[in-house]
Parts: sequence; structure tokens; C-alpha cells
Amino acid sequence: MSSWGEGRNDDAWRMDPSRTAVFVGTQDMLLSRLLMRGYGESRAQWPVSFGLLHSGVQFVFDETQLMGPGLPTSAQLQGLREKLGTGAPSRSMWMSATLAPQEVCTPDHCEVRGVVELGEDDRVGGLAVRLNAVRQVERVEVPELAAAYPAGVAQVLVARHVPGTRTIAAFNTVERAVAVQAALAKLVRRGGPEVVLLHSRFRPPEREGLMDELKAPLSAAGQIVISTQVLEAGVELSSRVLFTEAALFSSVVQRAGRCNRAGEFPEGANLLWSPPPTGRGQYAPYEPEDVETAVEALTLSGLAAP
Repeated sequence: MSSWGEGRNDDAWRMDPSRTAVFVGTQDMLLSRLLMRGYGESRAQWPVSFGLLHSGVQFVFDETQLMGPGLPTSAQLQGLREKLGTGAPSRSMWMSATLAPQEVCTPDHCEVRGVVELGEDDRVGGLAVRLNAVRQVERVEVPELAAAYPAGVAQVLVARHVPGTRTIAAFNTVERAVAVQAALAKLVRRGGPEVVLLHSRFRPPEREGLMDELKAPLSAAGQIVISTQVLEAGVELSSRVLFTEAALFSSVVQRAGRCNRAGEFPEGANLLWSPPPTGRGQYAPYEPEDVETAVEALTLSGLAAP
């Protein structure tokens, strides 16, 4: 097994390409090599990686909702391999809780060969508890104007937080997350819930410290986590109360998966939401129509949804 970008030892796979190998990497490292523009590689290595990675490889693309243009690129490359032929067959698998089959249909990848889903035998035991976990979906009233929005959301979080549990609030931009955390710090008194801010701009050592805080046992007062999209992938958290701004609907679904994640609250948990505040950057980083679609879907969900 090798991780791209961690050191020069990962060059050994080119010296013995017939040997079975497992690679773990990000989409920029992989797709750039498949496009013969290997990120971090010398130009002389581009055709070597290109040739080896397009033959006899099983690709697994996880968290597809975060891939952006990398998703259709990966599908089109699979279609071209099948259409043009390669030294050995290759396969591609896309893993997501929110991906529709048509999203991986491109001019040269027109057919999805199969969809792996849960069967009836899978829906028992501990997994059944997770699948049947209840979340009460509710729109909360917060100020629409950007200037008053952070304080209004902070007040909602304090009012709805349940001592001894975790509350998560997910925002679409780092700036709003930071502003809400600052407003929350003014409301939470000594002995109140711990407030943790999590976003992508922390340096690795700082983020490791934050992850240690999130893994620690909760105090009697509990914890309020202010986050951005970083919690949508690779962060194993659950909450009794979760607040989210309306966003791309697949992102909302991913965030909702951090509410009563393991079904540990049999009486149900609360999924709170509101549209993002008006003003500059209201819909960033999403398209306005995507956010409005999510608002409509969340409104139609009613007051209770499993």
C-alpha cells in the first residue's frame, strides 16, 4: 500500500508494475496522472504513470459529492478506456450516499453497469438502528441580514443545546463559521458547553489538536461544534442537535448524517436549518438555484423525517 505525495518511496511501484499494489490518494494526485499531467511528478514520468494507471486498475472514488468536475472526468476516462481499449481491463466504482447514476453518464460513459445497494439481509441488527434513526427536521427563524445573523444563530444554538450531548452547526463559508463562533463565545458562560471551531484553514498540528478535543469524552455540559464542509467527509461525529445552512442538497444530506448518526438517541434528534443570510456571498460556494432547491426540499420534508 502506498500514499501518493508522502515521500519518494512511492516510486517503487513503477519499477515492478506487475506486482499487486493498493494506492490511497486524493483526486488531484490521481486524475492529474490519468490526464498525463502528474501533479508533483517530473514531465519525464508523466507518460509512465499515464500508461500504468490506465491498465488493469480498479478505481474506487469515495465522497463523490466533493469531487466537483473530477466526477465527470473520472467517468469520461472510464468510458474512453472501454471504447479505445487498454492492455488489461479497468473498472471504476463511485461510492456515495447521494450520487444518482446519471451523474456519471458522459459522452463516452453512457451506461452504469450496476448499482450496489443494501439488501433486506443488511437491514438488521446494528445497521437497522442506524438506518431507522429519527431526526426531527425543523426550520428555525434567524435574522436574514448578514450583520445580525451570527448572533441570532448563536442564540438558537445555546437555546436548543442539550447538556451532556454534542450540538453541531455547519456553515457554508469559513467567514460565517468564525463569526458564529465569536458570537457564541460571548453567550456561553463558564461551566457551559465547550465550543470547538473546525474548518479547513487550520494548519495540520492545530487540526490534530482539534480532532483530539472532538474524540474526548463529553463533559456534563456537552459540546457545541462550529464547522464548515470539512465535517461532510472523514469526520466521524454524531450530535443530538444539528443546525445547517441550506446548501447543495447532497451536502445537506451528508451533514444530516452527523445527527443521531448511530441511532444513539432513540427518542429522536433535531435537525435544524435555515437559508443562508442575505447579502454579499449569500449562496457561496454554491449556485443560487442549488441552494433554493435544497430550501424547497427541506420545506417539503415537514416536521419529521427519518
